[in-house]
Amino acid sequence: MASIIYTPKDIFDQDFKVGVRGYSKVEVDEFLDDVIKD
Repeated sequence: MASIIYTPKDIFDQDFKVGVRGYSKVEVDEFLDDVIKD
C-alpha cells in the first residue's frame, strides 16, 4: 500500500462536497483518515 504524502498546501486546498447539513461527513472522515495515516 503506497503512502500518500500531504503537504500543508494539499490539506489547505482540499475541497469537500456540501450536503444538506454541511460537508459530506463520509468524505471528510476519509480525508482525515488518510492524513492521520501519514
